Amino acid sequence: MFKIDFSVLSYHPSFLTDESINVGILFHCKETNTKFFKTTQNWTRLEKFDDELDIGFARIFLESIEEEINEKEAIKLFEIKEKFNIQDFIRFYVNEFKFSIIHTVEVNDFNEFIEDTSKIYLRYDFDKKARPKKKEELAFLKLLLKDKNIKSENKVIKGLYEDSIVFDYVLGDFGIKLFNFEEKGISKMINHIKAWAYNSEELKEQYKIIITYTKDNDFDIEKNIHFQAIQNIVNNSHIDKIIEFDKCLNFLGIKG
Repeated sequence: MFKIDFSVLSYHPSFLTDESINVGILFHCKETNTKFFKTTQNWTRLEKFDDELDIGFARIFLESIEEEINEKEAIKLFEIKEKFNIQDFIRFYVNEFKFSIIHTVEVNDFNEFIEDTSKIYLRYDFDKKARPKKKEELAFLKLLLKDKNIKSENKVIKGLYEDSIVFDYVLGDFGIKLFNFEEKGISKMINHIKAWAYNSEELKEQYKIIITYTKDNDFDIEKNIHFQAIQNIVNNSHIDKIIEFDKCLNFLGIKG
């Protein structure tokens, strides 16, 4: 087993909003002192996210991190390498480009974990068929929480009317439900969210309900009238928040 530290690099166009987009992931294997920085290659998505961003500068900036981490790793002039400290490295990134909290996991294969994690946090760098499905996302969430000693479980709760309320995960007092919002079918999701708004009223003394979701790369979800309706339902209910899946992982990490 290998103990891996990793931190996600995100771009934040404004300190006044919560908007951000993942642009890279820094990995460090403690046992072998191996480090690796994976950067996004989906520059079109980054440009669409913020049309005021200098994409040329962004590419050079990310490539400079990649070169600093990966090339130093490749050049082994000395048998004893200096021990890498991921916290010392990421603490200087405090402006528009910021690293997340450090997550720690134990895995059997470092390279396989890099690939799996990239598919979670840099989802839109991959072809649709290669992106993780709900089962894989929930398995990753379980792995992430294991090292934090956060008790998690799949849970079915009996409602007031002999109905079953099914969370994908329950973490302490957080109840998590995962959805996939596709542009062609998002209108059908409104009734599902309405049902969870009702559940949130019923369970408001027991759980803080989090709606988390994945979406297609080319789906401009914030401008979609059906998603706006979903947000209005959430805002007028006891649902704690609605948040994209990769950001939900960081949110739960902070809470843990």
